[in-house]
Amino acid sequence: MKFDDKYYELLCELGMIAGFHGLETEAYTIFAGLSAMKPEHVSPPIAKATVLMNVGKADEAIKLLQEQVLSKDPDNLTAKAFVGFAHAMCERWDQAQPILEQVVQAGGNEQAVQMAKGILETG
Repeated sequence: MKFDDKYYELLCELGMIAGFHGLETEAYTIFAGLSAMKPEHVSPPIAKATVLMNVGKADEAIKLLQEQVLSKDPDNLTAKAFVGFAHAMCERWDQAQPILEQVVQAGGNEQAVQMAKGILETG
């Protein structure tokens, strides 16, 4: 079945909105469905990680990103930025800083770079 990428991303955003409004189970269900449709796509695990971080489960978010995104795509700057952010949330600046600096130095993904810079400025 062909599923337009714009609808895929829209459903991913909908899952994030659900998660940020206290509907974590529903959000995780949406992400699981999207992952089943396109297992190679990194948006669902990244979105799930943001929801986990939002509910105070930063360590689970790190594990998820490492296992489901970075193990397959070690250069994924978005995932790296979120891993750095999760470490910063846990006040592990010794782990956050080198990851975030690597994202900034790598460049090429403006959103990830801006996120990393913003976190570094607050640390």
